[in-house]
This record gives sequence, structure tokens and C-alpha cells, in this order.
Amino acid sequence: MNPRCTLQRLPAPHCATVTKIVATLIDTHVGDVYEATSRAIWRAAGIENPYLDAGFCELELVTARFREMIGRRLEEIIESRHWYSGERDGDAASLTHVWLLFARVLPMHLHITGENLIVSIDDPDTDADLEEYGELRVGPARAPDLLAGFTGRMLTGVTVFRGHNNKPHCGGLRLDFDGPEPALVIGALADEWVLAVGAVPAHVAAYWSVGD
Repeated sequence: MNPRCTLQRLPAPHCATVTKIVATLIDTHVGDVYEATSRAIWRAAGIENPYLDAGFCELELVTARFREMIGRRLEEIIESRHWYSGERDGDAASLTHVWLLFARVLPMHLHITGENLIVSIDDPDTDADLEEYGELRVGPARAPDLLAGFTGRMLTGVTVFRGHNNKPHCGGLRLDFDGPEPALVIGALADEWVLAVGAVPAHVAAYWSVGD
């Protein structure tokens, strides 16, 4: 696992050398290894903060992680949404975080930063009071919101899209499922969520390209 991105987040220049790789009988996936590597580097640098984001957006990592999910059922989708004075904006506009709970693996947490879709292995948050800025409500995706239509479906394929920047980072995904709706499109553009069913929306297609 290349720790270059984790090293770049440190406040001073560091280098890292892998001295030992330990194999276990635990069913470990790409995201688990990435997070363990990141946290090991932070600990070696004297940073002991359990809330540091160990998420990844590199194309090869996101592709590998989601390809491992093909053939698994998406048992539940948890959403975090912003509410203010008892009201919320539309589907994509009110969305802040998403957790995909595939069968027999740890929750996959999705959030966005700028043009990047960030993936991490993380349990869902709980509701949060933002005081004068409203609140965050966390719970299962419910109709008529778009994500609710994919709960209980089996993942059959994945396409990873490069975002609108000069780095090999993930901007979005097309997740193919069995059942009536062919695919879920989810990602980031200009620090806003992209949500669609089927094809990538025309205004987004100009900025995303198939990852390589």
C-alpha cells in the first residue's frame, strides 16, 4: 500500500519504510489495509487523533474496493442530511454523508470534498445539533429520495470516473445493480453531490472521464 497521500497530510516532511507485513485469517479488504497504513503512519509521527479522516479517493483504490463488492447485496443505505427549522432542501442538496452497508463487510462511508468522492471504512454517525446552523439527521434512506430505491439490491458492476482535476482521483461512480433501476450514479462536482439513476447527467459528463 503506497502511503504517499497520508505522508502529504503530515505537518512536516516525513518518509516511511515498510518493514513488516503481517497476514491474518481475518477477511481484510483494500479499504481496511489503507486505513491501517494511514493510522500506523500517523502514530509513528506522534499524531494520536482517532478522528483523523483515513478516507481515500485514488482511482485504483476506489476501483479495487468496489470491485470487491460485486456479487454482494446492499443491505442498507444510511444517510446524513442537513435540516434547518424543521425543513430540508432537495435530495442531493441536503445530503451530507452516505454509508453503504453491503453484506458481510464493514460500512463504506462516502463523502465529498471539492471534486473528489472520498471513501472510508466507518460506522454511521449519529444525529448532531448544529445550534444556529440547524441539525444533522442520520437514518436509513427513505422514499422518495433516490438512494432508497437501491436498498436490498445486488451489485453487478462498477464504473469509476476520474474527477475534474489534474490528479488521478475519483470524482464519481456508476454502480450497476440487479432489479428494475439499472444503475446508481453518485459523486462530486464543485463541492456538490451528484445523484442520478441510469446514465451520468449531461452537465456532469463534460467533467468526468472513465478512470484509468
